[in-house]
Order: sequence, then structure tokens, then C-alpha cells
Amino acid sequence: MEVPGWQLKPGTVRETIIGHYRETVRTRRPVCHRSEFVGRDRRVYRYDRVLLPLATDGDLVDMVLGGAVFGRIPNLV
Repeated sequence: MEVPGWQLKPGTVRETIIGHYRETVRTRRPVCHRSEFVGRDRRVYRYDRVLLPLATDGDLVDMVLGGAVFGRIPNLV
């Protein structure tokens, strides 16, 4: 996954995101996360993600439905 000035590298954000999916499956509950960071262009970006567990049999989570919103936070100064 690439966003302006930001890449998912092994050992960093990538493992965190994988952990969010694992948490969704393990807890069988929706998970929502927000992160903000400064890109190479020195602008602040926000990333919101929600993960929803789905189970074909109503019990064992065998799918995760995810949605994300990514955007730049306007300068307030």
C-alpha cells in the first residue's frame, strides 16, 4: 500500500495493521483505528479504518469487511 510520502514496511506499520485484523477475528467485534502522520511533503494526513467481522455460520469469523478514509488535514494556521 502506498500513500503520498508513506510506505508500509515490514516491522513497522504493516505489523500493526495485521494485528488489527487479527484482533477483529479474535474478539469477533468491530475494530476502529485512526492514525495521523506527517508525509514527506510536510503535510498532516489522517487515516481512519473500520474492520467488521463476518461469519458465514454466525459464529466462526471467516471474513473481515473493511472500510477506510484517507485524507489530508487542512492547515489550521
